[in-house]
Amino acid sequence: MSFKVGDYILTKHNNLFRIMNIYTDDTGTYVDIKNYVVGQFYKSDNNYLHLRAVPGDQLAKIGKIVPEEKASKMLKILYG
Repeated sequence: MSFKVGDYILTKHNNLFRIMNIYTDDTGTYVDIKNYVVGQFYKSDNNYLHLRAVPGDQLAKIGKIVPEEKASKMLKILYG
């Protein structure tokens, strides 16, 4: 499964996350993801969920990976 920074993850509970950072070390590939709500990230640190060091091979278990190109078109249609 390939993914890149900027791609989105749509969970089974209809939460939308965005891949913020990807890094690799000797033990594998890890990603940082942050939730995305109504066209923008929450401004306050207390209102958003930021998951760090999620193993890259576990992303498929979290939800469906949506490429940035497809998600950007969808978000523009839905939220202007």
